[in-house]
Amino acid sequence: MLGDWVSQAIDMINADAIAIHLNPAQEVFQPEGEPWFRGVIDKLRFIKKVANRPLIVKEVGNGISMEVARMLASKVGPDAIDVAGTGGTSFIRIESIRAGTMSEADVFNGWGGIPTAISICEVRSVYDGVVIASGGVRSGLDGAKAIAIGANAFSMSRPLLLAALKGYDETKRFIGRLLKEFRIAMFLTGSKNINDLSKAPIVFGPAIISWLSQRGIQCRHIRHGK
Repeated sequence: MLGDWVSQAIDMINADAIAIHLNPAQEVFQPEGEPWFRGVIDKLRFIKKVANRPLIVKEVGNGISMEVARMLASKVGPDAIDVAGTGGTSFIRIESIRAGTMSEADVFNGWGGIPTAISICEVRSVYDGVVIASGGVRSGLDGAKAIAIGANAFSMSRPLLLAALKGYDETKRFIGRLLKEFRIAMFLTGSKNINDLSKAPIVFGPAIISWLSQRGIQCRHIRHGK
């Protein structure tokens, strides 16, 4: 049954890849949520086997930790991990509004939330595959910072959706501006290409340094002295 669902989903849009969400916090607060994650590793492994497409595993706004990334890397082998950290859309808040449980959401709004920049470092410390940065990415500069930290690519939803609501021309203008911002960031860091950008010097603020220190994590550039 699971294999049939996966095949049908791929065939519907002739998908080039399949992305599976790990969203326990969203499911807990969703009115029709299904917070049942027992056996998820086995199911992910099965999906990777039957999909015949690259498998992306992602969060939906709470970030992916080092422990989860290590488990995925060793037991599933996804082709990419999308960190989808805090900083963007809060699905806990959205689902709580829908369910009328805002008081509970206020208590758990920050539960398990790993900021995107930190989640990139957590995942990259144990996973050598493709890392996608999302969650609060709002500009080409944000995307450039994510790649400098250790991501291979970045994505965003809200800014593009807002542009899309205004039509094709506005969406095209937004993407053009995004690319220009990204290129400016590369120019100002002396990066001729993406590989150069991924090696650009980085400086973290005290909050990130404290988090990574407590977690015993070093981002790739710091570990190799780049």
